[in-house]
Amino acid sequence: MRYADATTRPGSNVNLLGSMIAGAQAAAPGSPSAPKAAPASFVRMYILCESGAATLMSMAMMLNQIPRIFNPHDLLLEQDMAFFTTQVMTVAERVKDLRPLGCTFVPPSLCMGWVTTPNEDVKAWLGTWMEFYRTDFRGAKSTDFTGWLEHRFGRMKARAAERESRIGASGAEGSGIASSRGHEEEEVFEITGTRPCCVM
Repeated sequence: MRYADATTRPGSNVNLLGSMIAGAQAAAPGSPSAPKAAPASFVRMYILCESGAATLMSMAMMLNQIPRIFNPHDLLLEQDMAFFTTQVMTVAERVKDLRPLGCTFVPPSLCMGWVTTPNEDVKAWLGTWMEFYRTDFRGAKSTDFTGWLEHRFGRMKARAAERESRIGASGAEGSGIASSRGHEEEEVFEITGTRPCCVM
């Protein structure tokens, strides 16, 4: 599957903050072996980096969805979407230990991926992550956001389908006219023995 191939291999430094937090939680309070807490400046920088990555992936998914509406069978666009959704879920995994205030940017990105992905399995995974983060943001109405996105993209899909039907109808009409004209020319040639353009 194309979505299964679009996996990421983050570097060892990506999960540095997560390992520090996990080690701090595992060590007993006041223990000499307890690691030092991550500096606040490092945490802020880490959150900014992850927020920027999620925002870029959201924009990429939106920009990918628009041409896919008019080219639904483009495999390259579908593979790009697989990469974008995988990246969003990777970000959701990396920042889950920073809930709730350190990952407020994650739910909108998950919603964008859920609406735009064409793969039902990936949509189920994104839905699981949406439910995971919904427990921390109970006042947020992610369903309203997903509904708005589906409505907007649905209108674009309807317009694209209408455009395709018009092109198909005009093409069929044009081919019908051309065939009728060719048939008339054949009849004239059979009766007179000359083409209509001939003067002899």
